[in-house]
Amino acid sequence: MADNRRDFELEHKLKVIKEIILADVTSYLATASGNQTKHHSKEDKPTYRVLDCNVKLADRFQLGFHAASVMYEAVTNVEDNKNQKLHYIIVKTMPDSAVIRKLQNTPDLFFNESKAYSETIPLLLQMCAVSSDGDLKVERPSRNLSAAHDLFPKCYCVARYSGNEMIVLQNLSIFGYRFGGDRFMLLDYEHIVVALEGLARFHALSYGTKKKDFRSFEERVVAQIRDGRSFVKRRTSDTITEGYKIIIGHVAMMVLDRFNEKQLEEGGLYTEKLERVRRRVESCPELIRELLVPEEPLAVLCHGDFNRNNIMFRYDSDNKPCDVKFIDFQTPFYASPAIDLSFFLFVNASPELWANRWNDMFSVYHRTLLDALSEFLNCSQDTLQSEFSREAFERQFSKCLLYGFLLATCFIVENAADAEKPKMFELYNDGIPTVEELFNIMQEVMNLVGIDVFDRVFPFTAEMVGRIIP
Repeated sequence: MADNRRDFELEHKLKVIKEIILADVTSYLATASGNQTKHHSKEDKPTYRVLDCNVKLADRFQLGFHAASVMYEAVTNVEDNKNQKLHYIIVKTMPDSAVIRKLQNTPDLFFNESKAYSETIPLLLQMCAVSSDGDLKVERPSRNLSAAHDLFPKCYCVARYSGNEMIVLQNLSIFGYRFGGDRFMLLDYEHIVVALEGLARFHALSYGTKKKDFRSFEERVVAQIRDGRSFVKRRTSDTITEGYKIIIGHVAMMVLDRFNEKQLEEGGLYTEKLERVRRRVESCPELIRELLVPEEPLAVLCHGDFNRNNIMFRYDSDNKPCDVKFIDFQTPFYASPAIDLSFFLFVNASPELWANRWNDMFSVYHRTLLDALSEFLNCSQDTLQSEFSREAFERQFSKCLLYGFLLATCFIVENAADAEKPKMFELYNDGIPTVEELFNIMQEVMNLVGIDVFDRVFPFTAEMVGRIIP
């Protein structure tokens, strides 16, 4: 009986999704075409009609695991005045389970992502495409602006129905985009360069918009962001929020303790700084909120979950990454650019890259950011140095990299490749666990973590302790 009910609910949901696609995809195509063909007569403008649409439940692991979403794939055959064309679509909806929605804070996550695709990203791109006096910058096409447009999948529509929310996006895998990295989530230097160039252009969109109209940026971007991550919320005391806070702080403290044992055996080089870091981590929730406080002029719209799980690469004929797309804009922050940089580099760069290519990686980001911002503002890079110097960004990184360390250690440990390791969030299958249950299972996870995980975490722990500004 339960299986029949699930089948009926899935069939109904597929029907609803199909109806929304039939109604909204043609509207999107007509609007996009109209923007591109303003010089055409009314009779020349194409009209669109969906001839067919097939929708199915997607394998979310194949598309990249998204715990807060249920994913569907659709193929639509659209006819205009002259041609037929297939459109390959991904549909994200909120989970039906009330427990999962509460656990993942899904309504706020979907609000953020819907706002990002429908309003925020278009605003940033539009603002950086115009000169300071409001005219389109046609005299010098911006290579970086074109590249910034290409960072994001096409969003056909955002729809709401029966208390749920749907985001309809371009299926990037059809165009050759896929997730990079190995099973340990590590990317090689070529992938990291392409990702950092994209991140720099994304951050530069914020700086360009702030320079041109700071009030609009505050009102239409910053003020719209909701706290998507449970551990950031201030006035909640439920076991979900408290569990997140305990897990993050507990894992970080255990890593620091094991690192301390190792470094004492090697002469105790980091002992004093390490003790100061441990004292800060003891107040983990307050520390995270402190690290997320924006400081001008370098505060930026951060992706908030910038790691290889949310980065898709396209490859050239030599199988080298040549293009990149960013997805999953559910947990943005207005904070230091180091929030994105530190988490990405701690999770996705190997100890060897930290040791041998740190300056190169940071230079790629900063050089691309200045290049993009100078185009967006139509000014020389020299005029930007007073506010956006490399030294200023390195100070921000040293000041805020503890955020990346906290999130990265928890992320790496929880996702360690160990089939026997219990998954802490499986506890939620039977309801909301207690704080004690969360603490105990995290202790068990840490005890089962292999030495290879600590071999990976310890080098960037040393980097964090060595670079941090207490």
